[in-house]
Parts: sequence; C-alpha cells; structure tokens
Amino acid sequence: MRNRIGLIALWSAMMAAALFFAAANVNSIYYRSWPLIGDTASYWLRDLSILDSGPPGGWLSHVWHFARDSARDPLRTLSFAVVGQKQTLSVSGHLYFSCFAAFFFLATLCACLWVRTRSAIYAISAPWAIFLALCFWDPTYGLPSRLPDMPAAFFFGASIFMLFIRRSTGSNAASFFASGALLGLATLTRFHTCMYGGLVIAPIVTIFAIDQYLKAGKTLRQFLVPHIAFMAGLGLFAGYFIIRSIAEVLHFYAIAGYGLNKTIAAALATTGKKLLLYTMGVPAISTLALLYVGFFALLWDVRKERDIADRAATLWASLSCIVLILFVLRVEDDISQSYYMLAGLFLLAMAPFRVLPAHQMSAVSQKNFSRYAFGLMLVLPTFAAASYVVYTSSETFRYPRPDFAKLHDFNHELTELVVANLPATSSNWVIDSNFDYYARFVIPMAQLRFKKHARFGNIFQIRQSQWQLRSGAPKDGSHGPWFSGVLEQDRELIMPALAESVNIFMVLTDVDNPKANDKIKDDFTREMARHVARRMTEDSATWEYRGKLNSPFGSDVLVYVNKTLTGS
Repeated sequence: MRNRIGLIALWSAMMAAALFFAAANVNSIYYRSWPLIGDTASYWLRDLSILDSGPPGGWLSHVWHFARDSARDPLRTLSFAVVGQKQTLSVSGHLYFSCFAAFFFLATLCACLWVRTRSAIYAISAPWAIFLALCFWDPTYGLPSRLPDMPAAFFFGASIFMLFIRRSTGSNAASFFASGALLGLATLTRFHTCMYGGLVIAPIVTIFAIDQYLKAGKTLRQFLVPHIAFMAGLGLFAGYFIIRSIAEVLHFYAIAGYGLNKTIAAALATTGKKLLLYTMGVPAISTLALLYVGFFALLWDVRKERDIADRAATLWASLSCIVLILFVLRVEDDISQSYYMLAGLFLLAMAPFRVLPAHQMSAVSQKNFSRYAFGLMLVLPTFAAASYVVYTSSETFRYPRPDFAKLHDFNHELTELVVANLPATSSNWVIDSNFDYYARFVIPMAQLRFKKHARFGNIFQIRQSQWQLRSGAPKDGSHGPWFSGVLEQDRELIMPALAESVNIFMVLTDVDNPKANDKIKDDFTREMARHVARRMTEDSATWEYRGKLNSPFGSDVLVYVNKTLTGS
C-alpha cells in the first residue's frame, strides 16, 4: 500500500510540475503582445492589494488580515504567505497554489483509476488525456489566469474521486472523511463550491451509504458513518468559514447574481457551448470518447456485475453538475462554472465501471488491457505535448487581432500617463475611473513594468447591483459616503466621495459611443459615468487635467489629479 501511494504521489507531483511550467510559459508568451483582459486583471489587482489590507505590519500579517476578511477565496490568498510577496507582482505567481490543488486532483484521479481497473499503467497513463482540455492553457479564464475557479475545481474534483477510492467491504470512513476535507479546501478556495458539493457530492455519499447499509446487515451505523465522516472532514476544514461567510455570500448573489436564473436556452447557448468549445475542445472530447469506447471493449466482460451503487454514483457524478449549472441555476455566459463539470466527465470517460479483482479476471483480459494501457502511456503524453506546442505556436495565440493590439498599446500608454503623475515617493495614491473598473488594468501594469505601487479606489462601480451592494454604513472603516443604487441619490454622493478618496481619476468622455458598450454595463452606470465626466470638467478647484489619450472605446480618456489630496 505504501509503495502504491508513493508511486501515485511521485507521478502526480511530476504532472503537476509539468502543468506549472507549461502554464507559466503560456503567460510569458501571451502577455508579450496581449492586454490584460477581464477577471484575471481583477484578481491580480486583489493580490496586489494585500499590502493595503490592514494595519502596519509585516507581509504575513497583511496576508492574514486580507485572507481573514475574504468571504470568497481565503485559502488562495493565504498561499501568498508561503510563496512570498514578490509573487504578487508576477503574472504567474498564483500558479504555485493552482498546481498544488492540481496535485490533489491528479493523485486522487490516478488512485481512483487504479482501484477501478486494477492496472497501475492505466492509472498513470490515462490522466494525460485531461491535458488536452483547452481550459488548462487559456490565459484569460483557465489555469494560467488568476481566477480561483480552476484550483477550486481541482479540489472539488478530488473530493469526487476520493469517494470512488473505496473497498467493497468495510466502512470506508477514511475515504468519506478525506472527501469532505477536500471539499472544505475547495470551499476555502471558492465559497460557492460548498453549495455545489451539497447538491453533487453529498448525494454520492448517500448512494454509497445506502449500499453499505444493504450489504452490512442493514445496521443504522453503516448508513450514518459515511455521512458523519464526510461532514466531519468538511466541518473541520471549512465549517467556521461557511458559517461566518454564508450570509454575506447569499446577500451578494441575491443582488449581484446577474448570471443566474436566465433561460435554459441562454445557459446552453453560452455556458454549455463554452464547455464544449473552450473548456474541453475537440482534441479532448475525441480522446475521452476513444478512451470510453476502449474501456468498454476491453473490460465489459470482466466488469463487476450488479454493481448498481457504483454505476448510479458514476452517472450522478458525471451528469448532476451539468444539470445543476445549466438547467437548475441556468448560469449564462460563465465559462469558469463549466470547470466543475470536468471531474465527473473524466471519471465517466476513463473508468465508467469497476472490474473484477485480478484473480477473477482471465489472463487474456489482463494481457490485452495491459498492452492497451502501455500504448496509452506512449501515445497520450506525446499527443498532449504536441497539442500544447501547436496551441502556443499558433498565430491566433501569439499575435492578437488588430483591436486587441490597439487595446494593448492603449493600456500601456495610459499606464505611462498615470505613472508620470504619481509622486516619486508615495505609494498610497488611489486610482479610479468612470468605466469598467479600469484601474484593474493600470495598477498591475504600473507595478510590473514601472515598479510603481498604487491603490484601487473602488468608488465608481461597474453595475447598478454593485452600487446597491455598497449601501449603508461602511463596514471596513473606509471614509466617504457609500451608495444606494438610486440614481438621484448617488449622483449627489459620487463627486464628494471621489474628492475625498481618489488621487487620480480616468474619465471616458463619451460613454454613449457604441464602442463603449462593453465598458458600461447598464443604463444606471452609463448615467453615472456621464454625470462624472461632466462634473470633472466643471470642478477645476478640485480636479486638475493632466493629459488625454485616444481610446479604442470611441472617445478620449482624460486623466485628472485631485489637487486637494496631492499632499497625501
């Protein structure tokens, strides 16, 4: 047993290390010519904000303070206490944690395949097929990005796989406990995975608990132990965090859950389509389909018969998350939610059923499957490496389209203009804008390319729901008025709030231009942006014009400095 665990751990560590270097190389190539896009910039900005998170102190105290106050991904934040402050500045500094999570995913997948097929060679060769999935190399939303969904999906998948690493007899309490613990790690990485776990993983626990109950003399203990062990693991690792954060998270999604409860057609046309085309991709789907067919062709005759619980659990693991996200929650246009569907699909494709113990299998069946697994050992890593090289060498990856190239150049020039107006010594200046939280693109570039530290104001919001979330008294000790989501009130509040808190403000002058539609999310925010753009030009006593750039959004972007705060 120890030798088996050691081999799985060593092989999984090698694959996780390969993932790390491959994903870091993706970022290195991509950001030479592509601009920062979307949420990965937001999370990079959050990482850079760790030093601004609490009272004066060392790096560890800042990380702890920031993680403690996070209701979304405290474990990912805490990882920077281990890898060091410099990694917040690196475009790939988050990959240490992501590939740490990938290690657990790969280790439990290998162990699961070994238990189900009785073949060590198949267990260490088949997982290479998952590296064909495009999400592993997508720098904007996948593993190379800074979004926490991929590492959370790794822990989530590991929790599922752990349930299938079980003996036919006995309580398997350790497996249930470990599964709950891994779900706890997933929850600490992305809070909503505990909700997915309650609807996807908990029913698998119940299926196996019922199976044990029926096979072990119908004693209540056999039914209760799996549930207790699973909840103990989850509660030990994430119980306090769930209790402390659930009210805040539910309040957030009640107001800002703009991607939920759309039509089924919209969910299928966006998130469902992205699952097939951008999360998986044709090479991964084709390869997994071939593995599925090969498994059936070679092992169907030596399957465990009347293994109803395992087959029901396998089908539930593969389909329930898809049904939950696309048909129940009806999530629209959120590719990151498709990552939680992968573990069940991988399990179904690679090992859809359990086989008989080795001593009950014919020598011919064992020999044929061993040859097949050895062939996979030669083919799949080669195919995965070739697919990666083709992807990272393609023109579409290396050379952005003209509109993205123009955006890349604009972001660089805007950052230069902002940096030119930062003081030589102060690192406390606050930056904000009236469009698309645009400081999230400027601040990381200022750090990375000019070694200038600045802070994000987060005063001007991106959607009406975000204005509503900032209603009431400040909860973080910040100064200045908060907002209501009511246009008449917030127009009165916004300029005093900016004057009190923001040093440099970037103004998009024509928010009604069609090219700015992606940067102005709704009519409420458009009206607020229009109001701020007009008032900036009028309030010369507070705001001093420092320069402008022609933007890709149909109008100029003006940069203003707050004269009343220049001494801060």
